[in-house]
Amino acid sequence: MTGLRNEKQHLASELTQTKDLQKVYEKKCGTLITEINKLNIEFQESKREIIGFGEIQKEREERIEKLKFELRELKVNFEELDLKHGTLTI
Repeated sequence: MTGLRNEKQHLASELTQTKDLQKVYEKKCGTLITEINKLNIEFQESKREIIGFGEIQKEREERIEKLKFELRELKVNFEELDLKHGTLTI
């Protein structure tokens, strides 16, 4: 009989410790889940910023290419006009 009571007390004590450990585990899990959610939100914001930056870079490069093309056309026109003007003044 005493052996059964001792085992019952031991099991009750073990159950209490297990419940306490479960509460600690649940608290840590909750904290980690909250942190993961925050990091995920930060990641999504960073991803949007990078995509936005990429789009700006793409638009900028396209604008630069367009301006380079216009500059080449203007140089050709200038050289032609300079040549015509030079032959007229001679």
